[in-house]
Amino acid sequence: MALTVVVVREPESDQFDYSSASVKPVVIVCDGAYPLGGYPLTPSVFGFTRKVFGLLLSGGASARVGPYQVSQDPHSNRLRFFVASQAVTGSGNAQKATDLTAWSEVASTTDLSAIRLRGIAVGY
Repeated sequence: MALTVVVVREPESDQFDYSSASVKPVVIVCDGAYPLGGYPLTPSVFGFTRKVFGLLLSGGASARVGPYQVSQDPHSNRLRFFVASQAVTGSGNAQKATDLTAWSEVASTTDLSAIRLRGIAVGY
């Protein structure tokens, strides 16, 4: 199996012209009270004026930080943290898929102040 990638020289009629977008390296430091539904990712947080297209964390589009899975929710424009609802019994290669059950969002007011994420933000 392989992906097919087509480099687009001009945006199609339903696409934004990404040539006006910029990429900014960012460091995200969480606080001691996780907000219900996640941290808002407004354009002004990253120094943009109109739109955030995406946030690429150092581990990829989603990253594992300690016991948390971190993800940008493009529908609500929020950075959300999830935790496995069952403890992982192994580590590294010993960890099995059966060790994990469903992921659930961390409770509001969870202290995530020890978490620091690096990545890039794309927007305009």
